[in-house]
Amino acid sequence: MSIGVNYMNRFKYILLLILFLYSGCGCKKSPRPMPNPDNWKDDRVEEIADHPRLLLFKGEEKDIKHMINSDPYYRKIHDAIMDEADQIVRKKELSRKLEGRRLLPVSMEFLKRTFYLSYAYRLTEDNKYLKKVEREMLAAADFIDWHPEHFLDVAEIAMGMAIGYDWLYDKLSDTSKEKIRTAIVDKALKPSLKYNDWANKNNNWNQVCNSSLSLAAIAVKDFYPTLCDKIISRAFRTITLPMEQYEPDGLYQEGYGYWNYGTSFNVLFLYEAKKYLKDDKGLSNSKGFLKTAEFMCHMVGPTGVPYNWGDNEPKAVFSAAMMWFADKTGDNSVLWSEKDILGSNSNVLKDRLLPAAMIFGKNVSLKEIKAPEKKCYFGTGPTPIALMRSSWTDPDAIYVGYKLGSPTIPHSHLDIGSFILETDGIRWAEDPSREKYNLVEKYGNIWNYEQDSFRWKIFRLGAMSHNLVTVNGTEPIVTGKAGLDKISDNEDFKYAVSDLSQLYIGQLAKYRRGIGIKDNKYVIVRDDFKSLNRETTLRWVIFTSASVQLRKNKAELSIKDKRLIMKVKSSGKIKMKEWTASPQNEWDSDNPGKRLIGFECKISPDTEGFIEVILIPEKNKTEANFLDKDTIGW
Repeated sequence: MSIGVNYMNRFKYILLLILFLYSGCGCKKSPRPMPNPDNWKDDRVEEIADHPRLLLFKGEEKDIKHMINSDPYYRKIHDAIMDEADQIVRKKELSRKLEGRRLLPVSMEFLKRTFYLSYAYRLTEDNKYLKKVEREMLAAADFIDWHPEHFLDVAEIAMGMAIGYDWLYDKLSDTSKEKIRTAIVDKALKPSLKYNDWANKNNNWNQVCNSSLSLAAIAVKDFYPTLCDKIISRAFRTITLPMEQYEPDGLYQEGYGYWNYGTSFNVLFLYEAKKYLKDDKGLSNSKGFLKTAEFMCHMVGPTGVPYNWGDNEPKAVFSAAMMWFADKTGDNSVLWSEKDILGSNSNVLKDRLLPAAMIFGKNVSLKEIKAPEKKCYFGTGPTPIALMRSSWTDPDAIYVGYKLGSPTIPHSHLDIGSFILETDGIRWAEDPSREKYNLVEKYGNIWNYEQDSFRWKIFRLGAMSHNLVTVNGTEPIVTGKAGLDKISDNEDFKYAVSDLSQLYIGQLAKYRRGIGIKDNKYVIVRDDFKSLNRETTLRWVIFTSASVQLRKNKAELSIKDKRLIMKVKSSGKIKMKEWTASPQNEWDSDNPGKRLIGFECKISPDTEGFIEVILIPEKNKTEANFLDKDTIGW
């Protein structure tokens, strides 16, 4: 009897021990969170990496500290981030305040704050940064929504929340983590299933939204695997639309500032896909995409100012994404302009994605950057462009940008055939820059690109403010297109020629413009055309900050002690003129210190003619001659 009892007791003990071990109660590892009663949550068990899993993994702070100690340029970037983080700590938390029809300024600032503060905490472990970023995230979680009607607003906040949640996961309270995680899902991931027109676009909206939502999904994927897989799969499927626009040679159709926006977020997606998901499905090897850093390098002139065609500002910023391209391609010459930007002043180190430079730059030295070999960049694709210079190392070098394409491309102006010119450290022929969206949207729809739309009545966006030819006071045809028809990168004559006839249907029978740098000493702008069966007046202008003295078929532009000589030769009668750049309508911004200079040219009916303008730095005025050659013969 006693033997049976002992046997049964022993059996019960063994059974209880097995059940105890099987339940996992004896393990040190934290149990998987219980399922959330959410339609998008399922119960499948998946292995998922611990936090942090976005961009900068645990222990990689040591790599950044090594960069800071070994390279003064990275020290400068780091110090700029830390200085800004210290200023953010003293600021009041952000509130949900629309500016016009957008929450975007708040969203962008939120991303900047969370990225900078999270970086600062991970590099210093100073709790003042942790406490501040936690307050910012909880405040954003309390917003009624993140304004899904303008989904870029949602995307930027989602990216910031994801980085803060992921990077500080082990330091946040359970209550804070749940609130932040719920906000990411309810205010970003779920709304993106309804507000998703951006997924069908081929511009920056697609890149910013897909990238931000994907990182947010990865951050909370262990709690919402089905929903998050849906978000990430959509990104891989649709981000190809804007990435195709870089083909074949890297040009970005929306210009300098929007390159920094769309491409930077695109790079964050590719980096995370490769690093965490272990597979970017070959997207980072897209030939056009890999060439786009060359485009951006050429976009900045010797003055340090970018060619700001379209809705872009003449303001250079240091781009973290360029570090990724330098590492990916093994060519650090693409950082030539970035190094100059970095060396100028700390004001350019304000971009909200700046901490990414310390992640992407792990294998990239900024101390020894070679100048690019090519002095010309000729880009095709939706917005063809020619970028030419006489030198990369001479601060007084000649630099010319010539913009083509179509006015109907997103963020384009009526500027097809326009150009900019720099020499002697001065931008003589300028682009009039963007207009403030919130200012002009009060007066009309600026996103309608049709011929008679309000967009083209805005001075800075219409043809009359750009460096091109207009006919009889009429705007060019917005449905017209122009490409690069003939190019040369020869040292004695770098040039680009384009047939602009489609832009002037009903105004000219035919029209070609060629622009080039001759002997690295001066610039030639040649227009060849044929008039229709009526007398025609051509207006040729440049938008400039220079003061001017007009003479017969000649003008002298001056800024401080520098001079640029303009000489004109034409088959028609020339009258040199100056026009105001002051606002003509209540919706136009002022253009202080700017003016339009050039001339009018009278052309007889049914006449083939030409205009040739040479633009000469004063030091080379005795060495410049008219080419006297039709652009067909260039």
